[in-house]
Amino acid sequence: MQRCAHQDSALDNITLGTYIEDSVGRLFRRGGVMGRVRMTYLTGVVLHAIAAGHRYGFDIMDATGIPDGTVYPALRRLHDAGLLDARWEDADEAALLNRPPRKYYRLTDEGVRAHAEAVDRFPGIAHTFGPPAPDTA
Repeated sequence: MQRCAHQDSALDNITLGTYIEDSVGRLFRRGGVMGRVRMTYLTGVVLHAIAAGHRYGFDIMDATGIPDGTVYPALRRLHDAGLLDARWEDADEAALLNRPPRKYYRLTDEGVRAHAEAVDRFPGIAHTFGPPAPDTA
């Protein structure tokens, strides 16, 4: 892993093999299934919304009250980290319903583990949507 020139010299004493770097040079400690994504309350809520059956961006926004400028970047980060699988709805199917195609998300096996970590770290989110729904995507 290359270190960026702007990184703090206090990081000189760390073992870089235990850290990963994001796209803007921030370092995160490896460990647990959330090694590639910071576990924040927002991350936990988005994971829990998907586990509860909210499968596309607008539905997640509607269920959580989190705005699109926050939900969609979070979904992209979670997908890029391998915590979510995504598939586009058939465009013809969406056109029959007079709307643009939706991108449907589901938790990967690593995402299921990350969701469990989120519920452990932020127990309140477990009561946000009720129990997780069976996988229907």
